Amino acid sequence: MSKTIIRKAKDKENPYVMVDRAMLNDPNISWGATGLLAYLFSLSPNSEISDTTELLAKHSTAGAEAANIINELVQAGYLKEIKK
Repeated sequence: MSKTIIRKAKDKENPYVMVDRAMLNDPNISWGATGLLAYLFSLSPNSEISDTTELLAKHSTAGAEAANIINELVQAGYLKEIKK
Protein backbone atom coordinates (compact mmCIF):
# COMPACT_ATOMS: atom_id res chain seq x y z
CA MET A 1 0.00 0.00 0.00
CA SER A 2 1.36 3.39 -0.98
CA LYS A 3 1.31 6.02 1.75
CA THR A 4 1.83 9.02 -0.51
CA ILE A 5 -0.26 12.00 0.52
CA ILE A 6 -1.44 14.52 -2.05
CA ARG A 7 -3.07 17.59 -0.58
CA LYS A 8 -5.33 20.03 -2.38
CA ALA A 9 -5.63 23.60 -1.18
CA LYS A 10 -8.75 24.28 0.85
CA ASP A 11 -10.64 27.54 0.87
CA LYS A 12 -14.22 28.75 1.28
CA GLU A 13 -15.17 27.20 -2.06
CA ASN A 14 -13.41 23.88 -1.34
CA PRO A 15 -13.55 23.21 2.42
CA TYR A 16 -13.55 19.42 2.10
CA VAL A 17 -11.05 16.72 3.01
CA MET A 18 -10.68 13.69 0.73
CA VAL A 19 -8.90 10.59 2.00
CA ASP A 20 -8.06 7.26 0.45
CA ARG A 21 -10.26 4.46 1.77
CA ALA A 22 -7.16 2.34 2.31
CA MET A 23 -6.23 4.54 5.27
CA LEU A 24 -9.73 4.25 6.72
CA ASN A 25 -9.72 0.45 6.33
CA ASP A 26 -6.13 -0.19 7.48
CA PRO A 27 -6.40 -2.99 10.07
CA ASN A 28 -2.94 -2.11 11.40
CA ILE A 29 -4.08 1.11 13.08
CA SER A 30 -6.72 1.76 15.71
CA TRP A 31 -9.89 3.77 15.28
CA GLY A 32 -8.27 6.49 17.39
CA ALA A 33 -5.30 6.66 15.04
CA THR A 34 -7.61 6.75 12.01
CA GLY A 35 -9.56 9.62 13.54
CA LEU A 36 -6.42 11.57 14.41
CA LEU A 37 -5.06 11.14 10.91
CA ALA A 38 -8.35 12.37 9.42
CA TYR A 39 -8.23 15.38 11.76
CA LEU A 40 -4.64 16.19 10.73
CA PHE A 41 -5.74 16.10 7.07
CA SER A 42 -8.39 18.69 7.91
CA LEU A 43 -5.76 21.23 8.95
CA SER A 44 -4.33 23.78 6.56
CA PRO A 45 -1.61 22.37 4.28
CA ASN A 46 0.69 25.05 5.69
CA SER A 47 0.15 23.90 9.28
CA GLU A 48 3.25 22.89 11.16
CA ILE A 49 2.48 20.54 13.98
CA SER A 50 5.30 20.99 16.44
CA ASP A 51 3.55 19.74 19.56
CA THR A 52 0.75 17.45 18.44
CA THR A 53 0.06 16.22 21.97
CA GLU A 54 -0.70 19.77 23.11
CA LEU A 55 -2.83 20.34 20.00
CA LEU A 56 -4.89 17.22 20.75
CA ALA A 57 -5.40 18.26 24.35
CA LYS A 58 -6.97 21.50 23.09
CA HIS A 59 -9.17 19.93 20.39
CA SER A 60 -10.16 16.53 21.75
CA THR A 61 -10.50 14.35 24.81
CA ALA A 62 -7.49 12.20 23.85
CA GLY A 63 -5.34 13.75 26.58
CA ALA A 64 -2.48 11.51 27.70
CA GLU A 65 -3.42 8.87 25.11
CA ALA A 66 -2.41 11.29 22.34
CA ALA A 67 1.28 10.39 22.57
CA ASN A 68 0.45 6.69 22.12
CA ILE A 69 -1.74 7.43 19.10
CA ILE A 70 0.99 9.55 17.52
CA ASN A 71 3.54 6.77 18.09
CA GLU A 72 1.12 4.29 16.51
CA LEU A 73 0.88 6.45 13.36
CA VAL A 74 4.67 6.83 13.22
CA GLN A 75 5.14 3.04 13.54
CA ALA A 76 2.54 2.42 10.81
CA GLY A 77 4.33 4.88 8.48
CA TYR A 78 1.61 7.52 8.34
CA LEU A 79 3.56 10.17 10.25
CA LYS A 80 7.23 10.98 10.21
CA GLU A 81 9.03 12.55 13.12
CA ILE A 82 11.41 15.31 12.22
CA LYS A 83 13.56 16.44 15.11
CA LYS A 84 14.74 20.02 14.97
